[in-house]
Amino acid sequence: MQTPQSSTFVNGQEHGSYFVQQTQLDMRFDHLSRFDILTHLAFGKSVLHVGCADWPITNLSQNLHIMLDKVTSILDGVDTSQEAIELLRPHVKGSLYRSLDEVQGSYDMVIVPEVLEHVGNLEDFLQKIDLISANDVIFTVPNAFRRPEFFEYRNDGSSLEVVHPDHNYWFSPFTLSNVIRKYTHLKVNGLFSVGTMSVMAICSF
Repeated sequence: MQTPQSSTFVNGQEHGSYFVQQTQLDMRFDHLSRFDILTHLAFGKSVLHVGCADWPITNLSQNLHIMLDKVTSILDGVDTSQEAIELLRPHVKGSLYRSLDEVQGSYDMVIVPEVLEHVGNLEDFLQKIDLISANDVIFTVPNAFRRPEFFEYRNDGSSLEVVHPDHNYWFSPFTLSNVIRKYTHLKVNGLFSVGTMSVMAICSF
């Protein structure tokens, strides 16, 4: 496959236009935490929260699922850690599942916050999200390019990253929207910067 011959300058460097992707982020929520945004969007709705126990660093005093349980009409959760699920269970009302394969019923909204970067098989995971009966799906992931101080490259070839040791990927606005479009039938309605660190994709079927 031949790439187009036209070129684009990015940060003073010339690149073939085939490789240059322009993605627009809406900045209106950049000053708000994803907890504030997600509890607002979920208010009064039936919600499935994927990654609800925040394993492996479950902290009940700062757990998004417990916060969502106070504002949603129905709230179910999914998390792969049985230990974390049992820790969370006494504090919430809805069903808690160990796998997306166990989920039944339909929802107004599926929330997948800071989960994709932990997933082993991203295509398989997103295709399972695609099978859930819901109107809307919201993803958030850490934005690799909003915090340059999280990366340090040294002259000896070594590098430092400030990153959760369980993460498998860094996402950009383009790569987040790209994998959603590749592996689901979801329409990406908007991309937002949240809390100065994350990208949020609001999607619908």
